[in-house]
Amino acid sequence: MKAQAERLLTFCYMEGDGVEADTVQAALWCQKAAASGDAQAIELLPIIRECDFCGTTPARQLCVRCLKVRYCNHQCQLAHWNRATDSHKGPCKEHRRRAAEASQQDAGGASPSALQ
Repeated sequence: MKAQAERLLTFCYMEGDGVEADTVQAALWCQKAAASGDAQAIELLPIIRECDFCGTTPARQLCVRCLKVRYCNHQCQLAHWNRATDSHKGPCKEHRRRAAEASQQDAGGASPSALQ
């Protein structure tokens, strides 16, 4: 039952269903489900760890700014950042802005948008 719930969380994070889409969290939940013996998670694990730019595996490097996407190497990270269409630049900045607002609210401060 636990492994199935972990696998279902994998899909929630992959698709952004009820949570913000996050390939890193998806991979972590898939790894937990696989470690618990879930056969579908074991099959899915190599796929979910693929590079968000080129699709190869394994993708062991995270975006150093937002920690939300995986890359197989620094070249893929730079190429994804500088790509003319579907660049990671916009979503990455948005993730960082949201994280900064959340940490300010957790610390008891007002968010930057509330100060305007």
